[in-house]
Amino acid sequence: MDSRRSKSTSVLVYKPLINFVVYARAVFLTAPQTVIFGPSDGETRFPYSYRAGIPTAKSFRLVCYENQADADALDNPITDASKIPTARFIPDVPVGTKGEDVEQGVVFLTAPAGYDLNTICTIEMVQDLGERIKPHIYVLQNRIEIPAPAVKMKDYAIRYWKGDPPAVKFLIEWYETELDALLQVRRLTDTDRLPRHLFIPSEPNQDAEPDERQDGVLRLYPSEHANPYTSAVALLCLGLSEEGTPDKQEVNPLKKKGRKTLIPNWER
Repeated sequence: MDSRRSKSTSVLVYKPLINFVVYARAVFLTAPQTVIFGPSDGETRFPYSYRAGIPTAKSFRLVCYENQADADALDNPITDASKIPTARFIPDVPVGTKGEDVEQGVVFLTAPAGYDLNTICTIEMVQDLGERIKPHIYVLQNRIEIPAPAVKMKDYAIRYWKGDPPAVKFLIEWYETELDALLQVRRLTDTDRLPRHLFIPSEPNQDAEPDERQDGVLRLYPSEHANPYTSAVALLCLGLSEEGTPDKQEVNPLKKKGRKTLIPNWER
């Protein structure tokens, strides 16, 4: 037997921590709170766009809040069924050949008696994420705006939880319209014409619990470009690390395995 023949050897390789996930999301094209919509209107049709996600979401559900601050924070949803419109979704189950494709749907809402026209309603997609905790980030005050050239800088208070697996970076993306921002399509890529930014702290707090709310600051500086954007919609994102943890395995040295890094997953 040829003594030069390769033998298996124990080395450290990386086993994925969790299967690749794309978070499902749904966005009203015409939100109920932006139109006159009451009990006397009966069933009212509202179109929406959605991504089924990976793994594919199982269903849609309507979630309502008393105010925009609670809606932004995903906090204190209304649990009294007598204050929430009934919803009939078409399709009733998310469909799509690819989890990241943008699909279309409609929901027929019927407002209950005494429905508060200021109620903020959103569509939530029920997705089986196992023990995974979805990260979240939002602004605590006014809508983010592009600072005027004469403005030295502008600060916005932000709040987030890092989720699990944990988010490892903050990002900001810019879009021409709010719908594009919510669906994360047609992102503006001419970064020289967009505001410069700084996050404080520079990275999510890794010592916090996955669902523990943390505060920070987004600082914007005006673009130094000769022809900067004067209007655009900002979307705050959290960059997720999907790298695995070391796991000792038998591997053939002629077929090296390396560190496996999955594509970052962005979340608002």
